[in-house]
Formats: sequence, structure tokens, C-alpha cells
Amino acid sequence: MTAKNDSSGLHDPLLFYRTLKKRLNTFLKKFYIFFNMNSSMVLALLLMGIAVAIIIFVFRGIRLSSSNRRKQENPPSGPKSICPVCCTPLDPGENLVTKVYKGSAINEKSCSIYGCPHCYPLPHPGVTRSCPVCKATLLPSSYLVAHLFVRDENKNHVHVSGCVNCCSGHKR
Repeated sequence: MTAKNDSSGLHDPLLFYRTLKKRLNTFLKKFYIFFNMNSSMVLALLLMGIAVAIIIFVFRGIRLSSSNRRKQENPPSGPKSICPVCCTPLDPGENLVTKVYKGSAINEKSCSIYGCPHCYPLPHPGVTRSCPVCKATLLPSSYLVAHLFVRDENKNHVHVSGCVNCCSGHKR
């Protein structure tokens, strides 16, 4: 007899179900009055809202994980270029010592690369000057023969042909 007087309905499954159904109907009636909709439409809108929230959460997580992966793959700090003569990373503000020659083509010019502040005019201790093509040791007066390709974005591209010994038939 005490089970029937228990208002929570935890002991009797049928009473628990009826109580739950009554509370749900009361909730849906309040929703119906507020939004002037029937219970099936409210339930459909509720399910669609939950689905949209899950989709946004999933796509946001995918976007954040891919951007974190890109940040780990491409660290922003570090040298932007390397000297082709001594393979020393160049810090911001350090430039190669070069001579660019006038040519008939607008986009392509011949140039000579003498080195960077680490290897030209005199190499720092522990720095060796060598040709990237034939791997021969370069004298302090030697240089690399290269082609400079001028681009519109002001990001030029250099193709190193070799040292003076490798490229003996090179025309300037």
C-alpha cells in the first residue's frame, strides 16, 4: 500500500510511465500554447535543432584540428632562405651578395652569386664555400652562375647553374 502512495513512481513501472507521460504532455501543451504548434511539430523542430548543433560541433572540431595540424607542420619562425654557397640559414635582414646583369628578356636575367655575410668576402670559422652542383670547394674570389626569374608578386626565383668551373661555357 505504501507503493501506491509513493509519488515518484520508482517502485511501480506502470505508475512511473504514466507520471512521465503526464509530465511530458504538460510540457508539450505549454510549448503548444507558447508557439501555437502541435506536439509533433515541436518534437521535429527540437530534433532538427539538436542535429544542426551536432553538425556545427563536428565541423568546427574538424576545422580546428586541421588548422592545428597546419600550424604544427609549418612553424612560422625560422630562416626564410639559405645561402647556396655555404648552406648557412639567413636571418631576416641578411642578403646574398650578387650581381645581376642586364639581358634581353624581361622575366629572366643572368646573375652571379658571391655569397652571404657568413662566407663573403671572408668565410667565418667553420664555414666552407662549395658549389652545390659539382661540390668543388670555392675560392673567396669565385662565384656561382645563376638565372634570376622575375615574377609579378615581387618574389623572385633563382636557379643556380653551378660555379665558374662547372659553367665554363656560360654567356653573360
